[in-house]
Amino acid sequence: GPQQFFDAFPPFRSIPQATLSSRPSARMVAAAAMAGVASAAVGGAVRRSATGAVAAGLRRLVALDMDGTTLNSRHALTPRTVETIHRAMAAGVQARLPRARRKTWVKTATPLPHPSWARPPSSSSAPQVVIASGRPALSLQPYIEQLALPGEVPAVCFNGACAMMMGKPEPRILFSESLSLDAAQQVLAFCRRVGWCASYCRASGPACAAPETPEQEGLLSRFESLEGTKQVRVADLGEVLTSGELPLKIVAMVDDPEAAAASAKEALPSDLVHIIAAEMHVEFLNPSVNKGRSLARLCNDVVRVPLAEVVAYGDNHNDVEMLRLVGDGVAMANAKDAVKSAADRECRWSNDEEGVANDINALLDAGVFSTGAVGDGSRL
Repeated sequence: GPQQFFDAFPPFRSIPQATLSSRPSARMVAAAAMAGVASAAVGGAVRRSATGAVAAGLRRLVALDMDGTTLNSRHALTPRTVETIHRAMAAGVQARLPRARRKTWVKTATPLPHPSWARPPSSSSAPQVVIASGRPALSLQPYIEQLALPGEVPAVCFNGACAMMMGKPEPRILFSESLSLDAAQQVLAFCRRVGWCASYCRASGPACAAPETPEQEGLLSRFESLEGTKQVRVADLGEVLTSGELPLKIVAMVDDPEAAAASAKEALPSDLVHIIAAEMHVEFLNPSVNKGRSLARLCNDVVRVPLAEVVAYGDNHNDVEMLRLVGDGVAMANAKDAVKSAADRECRWSNDEEGVANDINALLDAGVFSTGAVGDGSRL
């Protein structure tokens, strides 16, 4: 009610309570949100922020993890989530947020030359949405089509091993970072030794796998259902490796990803391979690869938006670096504890409660995302 709002925001304590209406106005809610108040009335509900500690500045880009974040547990993108993403773009994805703890902006890659697809900043171009997922491009394409965003959509795929422009029949690779030959050989040998079914992931075309037992075939089939793509069965992944195309990542399907990742980290050195526990699998990547680093490079060299002006949503271990780097890192209510610790704030809602849609809508309704006509300087 108004008294709680009145008490929560010190600048309003000097205002006579009689001047407050029975419900705080949108302008007052926006003021509270921008001042970093831990809870504020938004649409009749309390929107709680874990810390309120986000970097000050504009918000011009939304980075969306998919599984466990933007998608629900049925791996579906709901119509309301699609509508909300379009609403944010129409409003102009930007916000003035409180000046709180300082983030250290890390230059993570040598800048690319700016080719024709690297757009310079412009006050009249549309706000940006970037997909940042562990999924391969083939698995992301149906969601890109469902979003139906204008133009091509920048996407960080394969947990950061590749960035692409998607939305046309053939995705365009912007940059990629494969496993080294030595790393791929050692990972494949380790998987064979411990009895894991490995999947060999390439930038183009389907992944390859060599299941050796009915149990491995069953895990691989479950993984295919998770990603929504079929993999090519081969007799020996070693022969695929010698064909010349190094893998962007190798995925092992396992019963207990957390325990499996821990055992893999004991067996393989960290300077050889980056290991991540995921939904029902373990991923092996180049040690320099993660979503945060690739998003930073994409923002710097392609979409030309500073990391301080990015809000990102995530839920799992592979999102930690991304949430730490951006101006406003948001962990879903269903996120791992380590992800919540790395984030600037925690979303009140889970992915099954359309948390991304609810959070963006709450910010829009509170005026934290501001609207403006094209070309008036209030949009990207």
